Order: sequence, then C-alpha cells, then structure tokens
Amino acid sequence: MSKIPEAVRLTRSPTAQAVFGLIPYTDKKEVYSLADIMMITNSAFMINIHPETVDAAGPTLFSPTQLMGDGLMAMGFDIGESYYEIPATPEQLEQYVKFIKDSIDRGLPVIGWDLFCPEFGIIYGYDDEKQELYARDAEKDGIIAYSEINNRRYSSIHAMAVLNSSSVDPLDTLEDSLQRAVHFLDEKNHQPSSQYHHGIAGYDAWMQAFMTRHIHIPENAYNLAVVTDGRKFAAQFFGNFSESIFSQTSLGSQLAPLALEAAAHYSVIAETLSELLLRFPFPQGGEPNNQQEAEHAIKLLNKVKTSEINGLAVMSQMLELVLNRKREAPLSLGKFKFPPYS
Repeated sequence: MSKIPEAVRLTRSPTAQAVFGLIPYTDKKEVYSLADIMMITNSAFMINIHPETVDAAGPTLFSPTQLMGDGLMAMGFDIGESYYEIPATPEQLEQYVKFIKDSIDRGLPVIGWDLFCPEFGIIYGYDDEKQELYARDAEKDGIIAYSEINNRRYSSIHAMAVLNSSSVDPLDTLEDSLQRAVHFLDEKNHQPSSQYHHGIAGYDAWMQAFMTRHIHIPENAYNLAVVTDGRKFAAQFFGNFSESIFSQTSLGSQLAPLALEAAAHYSVIAETLSELLLRFPFPQGGEPNNQQEAEHAIKLLNKVKTSEINGLAVMSQMLELVLNRKREAPLSLGKFKFPPYS
C-alpha cells in the first residue's frame, strides 16, 4: 500500500472525506472527484437542525450506513462493518482488529470512527509485533495502540471495509444518489430523531430557532459551516456535470442542461450561506441571538430555502429522466454483507 497523505481537512463532511480517502486504493481511483463523492454520499445536502438550540449533534445522528455505506454501494462496492459498543470484550477486540487487518492485507484501508477526533477517518496500516494501528483523520496522522482501542471518547468502535468491487452503470449510481437526495430533502427517509428536522424542513426549524433566540452559538456556527460546505460542493458537482462520468451516458445530453440549472440554484444557496457564515463564523459563532442579527438570518434562510426547493425540483426532473430510461439491465449496486466475510 502506498504512503497515505498527511492529515488535512478537505470538507466539513468527514464521512465523504473518508470515502474519498479510500477510493484511491480501489479499482475506481480515477473515476470520482470529491464533488462526485459529496453527491453520491449525499453529504452535499446535509442539514439536520434542532428547532431551539441548533445542536451540533444534528449532522452526526445518521447511521454510518446512511452517511457513507449507501454511497459506497452506489459506486458498486460490497461493504462490511465491524461494530461493538465499548468497552468491547477481548474476543470482540480481536474480531475488530482482524477485520481491519484482513482489509489492509487486501491492499484496502478501512474507514474507522473516533480515531483521533470524533469523526470518521482512515485506518491504513498495522504492526502486530508492536500491537499498533496506523490511522489518519482530519486532525492527525498517528498511532493507535491495540491496548487503547477501548479508550475511545464515544460509545462504540466502528470500522467499514470494501469487500468487493463490481462495475456499475453510472446511471444506476446517479439514480440511487438522486433518489436518496430527493427523499432526504423531502424528509421522506428515516428520521434519526424526532427532535430534529432535515431536508427542506431543516430550514424551517433553523428559522424557528432564530425566532426563539435560544441558539447555542458555536453549535449554530458548526451547522452553518457544514451546510455551507455541502452546498458549495453541490454547486460544483452540478456545474461540472458535463465533465463527470455521468455525462458520458445515453442521457448525458438531456441531463446536462438540468444540471446547469441545478448548479445555478445551488450557487445562490452557497453564496447566501457564505454571507451568513461571515456573521456567524465557526467556531466563534457571532451573535445569533441578537434580534437584528436573527432577523437578517431569517431573511437569508428564507432565500436559501426557496433556492433549495427549486434545486430539489430540478433534481426531481433529473431523477424522472433516469428512472424512465430504457434499461439494458435491472438496477445493480453493491451490497451490504454480513459475516463471515471469507
């Protein structure tokens, strides 16, 4: 396995960054850009807002499968995972380490949770003699001793690995990605918590929080940074659609004009949220509970909501085109597999 690049933050979506870090070690290393990965994992559309506090937990409440597993499967990867609550038993720790080592021995890092910061990162090496794992996330590139695996800050250890890779029709990948994005923005998919709202409804929850003015200041700034980052990548994905693998298909010429239309909407969203981010920068946070600031924020969020509704409408048109195409074969994506993996 070639040397892993040093720790760096490429996006506010640690799940998309982890997937992007894994892809170069697969047979699809030259297929997808980071903007593609943000779209395919749906990280480009992340928003999950608590209507009173705008709690920072919002973007993290979704399962690893929803955050990155669905995207990996959409690209044609079969995946598996090793998950245990901590403290894990010695037998569970042995299985967890074996799962990681088996993947690394195949030349593939695994995606791990809570390595050096409470995010997903890459575990790319091990040394049995020294009893060490070698890992990297957006905060650090370093060593995790086997004896320290149980000493995570959160309640579990989790690793996800690519088990197999199959060729996949780019339109199947796009269909699945658009379907999940539309369902997410319409809030038709699984709700991880009744206390939060995602998709378009997330903007209403956010405006409600600005009206009641009990916002947790740094956490509001964090959510704003995440949502802004995602929409910038959405604008980039749709703006560069004609250069992507998805345009090199039978529907490319029909999808391209719609993609440019979506790019225009998401550019407005990204620019408007960037203006809001200047007022509430992460991590300082500004003064979101100030009446004048709150009123201006509500005005900008209304503008963003309208543009996202328009973007959703265009994505729905793209999805309809893809769904109604003449198929050469049924939809075929990667699968989630259960142990034993051998």
